[in-house]
Amino acid sequence: MLPPLRRPLLTLLVASLAGCEDYALKVQETGNPGFDTGDTYTPPVDTSSAPDILVTPSSMDLGEVDAYTVVHGPGRISNIGSADLHLTSVISGWALSPDPTGTTLAPGSSVDVDLSILAEVGEQTSTWVVGSDDPETPEVTVPLRYLGLDAPCSWSRWKPDDGCDGGWPGTGDDGEANLTAWTPVTTTLEMPAAGTTLALADESGFSVDDEVFLYDAITGASAFGHVVGIGPVTLQDAVSFPAGAVVQRVPQYTNVNVDGDVFGALVVFRACGTVTVNGRLGAQGLGWTGGRQTTGVPELGWQGESELGPGAQLTAANGTAGGGGGTSCNVHTDGGGGGHATPGAQGGSYSSFPCVGTAGFGGGMIGEPSLAAMYFGGAGGSGYLDTDATPGSYGGAGGGGGGIVRVVAQAFEGAGVIEADGAQGEDGHWIGGASPGGGGGGAGGSLWLTGDVGTTLSALGGSGGIGSEAGSGPTRGGQGGDGRVRVDGALTGASSPSAYLGCD
Repeated sequence: MLPPLRRPLLTLLVASLAGCEDYALKVQETGNPGFDTGDTYTPPVDTSSAPDILVTPSSMDLGEVDAYTVVHGPGRISNIGSADLHLTSVISGWALSPDPTGTTLAPGSSVDVDLSILAEVGEQTSTWVVGSDDPETPEVTVPLRYLGLDAPCSWSRWKPDDGCDGGWPGTGDDGEANLTAWTPVTTTLEMPAAGTTLALADESGFSVDDEVFLYDAITGASAFGHVVGIGPVTLQDAVSFPAGAVVQRVPQYTNVNVDGDVFGALVVFRACGTVTVNGRLGAQGLGWTGGRQTTGVPELGWQGESELGPGAQLTAANGTAGGGGGTSCNVHTDGGGGGHATPGAQGGSYSSFPCVGTAGFGGGMIGEPSLAAMYFGGAGGSGYLDTDATPGSYGGAGGGGGGIVRVVAQAFEGAGVIEADGAQGEDGHWIGGASPGGGGGGAGGSLWLTGDVGTTLSALGGSGGIGSEAGSGPTRGGQGGDGRVRVDGALTGASSPSAYLGCD
């Protein structure tokens, strides 16, 4: 039992508590401790035990990136508060991996997020918005930006660690080269590539941090990739190429000297110094293959190879670019020239007899001036060998089309020539009464240099081979069409045909 003197205090306390209940009820009903229904009362937030969000970086600018490639930016969401943080929504114009929406972060913990997007041309902006139950900052917005450079201009940048001052235009890891032959590490895709993993016919010779060049002759598509894994070869960014596409390691030189003749079908490399050519560097006649020599009695001429592959014994062009083969009835005709930037010419025919055969037609135009799609030169068709040919005679093979030269350097100089010319068609060879047709010339290929160019460039078509009626009245296979030349940089040397001037 309480002492008598304490009862009045207890009575007072009970009354006071009852008043608090009435007060609390009134606040609940009116939203105002002063009982004025026109006001709204917001209780203060106790932040002594609450989550606290931190999103890094506060803004993301990837700078210049290659358009049409997937670019990545790392982000992190952290809880630096003293209570669990619940991520209620995480949205972005870029893809998120993983998507952390619904994630609960304990105090002191974080979640890393990869933001990625297929880059478009031009300056692009977006936002990354993170919503949470942080009482003070329920939504954080991170600006996103990049400058997408058009794909034909984008290969001037090289981002892995480098040994050249400034990191452009290559790493220089392969040192200075005095080239006497072109023998790069080259293989093909055994299976289609539709991602970052490459199933190669031969993986030897490739290493992490290599750059590779992928090329599909059918579509003219090409891409450069950064190797980030071996066994299987794995690229940093996804690519899409069919089985059979070429995969070639891209050498990274410092300075390059060429004093003799150095040729290959795909001549692709970087030099962070100067390429000095006093001989010949390029891909003359090493693109698509000319129609084969005719030795039968008689034998119709063969079409030159094109984007459709090897040809048949037809006078029509093979696909778009391949020259047609010569045909006849007791007189010879010549093969047509391959086409590329300009059409190939039709072959000649010997017309002293009433029955005049149809000469091979020239290949047509393929590709575009910017070389966004790079093609070999169309090959020439072969000449016809007629019915009265004697053993040892033959109709001339078509000339091969020019290949592809894609080189980046600080500068190109020297008294020599960098070329992707088509090959000349073969002369028909006659013995006795033979009437052999000449082969058509191959078209020029694709020549694309990035850097200041002071040397001579050439991507011309080859001339047609000579056909003859028993050594008299000569005719010729069709002239191959011109190829394409592009220069990204200052051009002070001569170019045949005229160069397309791209990025400077």
